[in-house]
Amino acid sequence: MADRLNRPKTARFSPEREFEDHVGFHLGRAHAVMNASFLDAFADLGLNPRAYRVLVTVAREEGLHASRLGDLIGVKRTNLVPVLTALEAEGLLLRHPDGQDGRIQRLEPTAKARALLPTLRSRVEQHEDRVLHALSAAEREALRDMLRRIWTAAAPD
Repeated sequence: MADRLNRPKTARFSPEREFEDHVGFHLGRAHAVMNASFLDAFADLGLNPRAYRVLVTVAREEGLHASRLGDLIGVKRTNLVPVLTALEAEGLLLRHPDGQDGRIQRLEPTAKARALLPTLRSRVEQHEDRVLHALSAAEREALRDMLRRIWTAAAPD
């Protein structure tokens, strides 16, 4: 105990200083901010970012099968099943067996989901404006471009 009390005082630990050169740290912090803002914006609907991506993708690619959906939005099938189940329970998604292979489930949005899509898109824009308000339009585009280059370069061939 005496040793601890007699040690010279050092600067207080600061993750921002310690990890300032670590891109992953900044990406993680930015992701946490974006995710929290998204969850707040969609709290009344009970949607998370993954469910939003599922709904938008299924609406654009009606009849898509679940494994292809996972590939498109970068989510493993095992992580996708609970999202599909929840969206189906909320009346936003329908699953149908494929006509040729009953093991494959085809996905389609319900009328309720289609009616909700414009509201969802508007809220996403508002949420991003709220989080990214310190960036100009050009900086936002540059950020999207750099992030896209990171994840596409890291994607398996």
